[in-house]
Amino acid sequence: MDLGYKGFALALFVEAITNALSGHGRADNTQTAGAPSVFLQLINPAQFGGREAFLRETSFLAESCRETPVPAGKPPVRLPGHAALARRAAQLKNGVELYATICQR
Repeated sequence: MDLGYKGFALALFVEAITNALSGHGRADNTQTAGAPSVFLQLINPAQFGGREAFLRETSFLAESCRETPVPAGKPPVRLPGHAALARRAAQLKNGVELYATICQR
């Protein structure tokens, strides 16, 4: 099954909303890599399907990702922020461990 170039289209969309909408970007300096500008959009779910529906749908999507089977020996699917949330929970439970060089005794 040919899935096409969805990733490429998404990359072009991101370039268009971060660079083209801001009025500057890669065309100004082709020698630099990276994103020279940022696009920020705030969406209030209450103005659409509602907060509860948003949480229901996104929770379902996240759980579907976590339950995705992976090949033997490969790590499970992780979502953005997974490692940071796990570290936060551990630090709230056990405290924050500092390197010895940070806090001289």
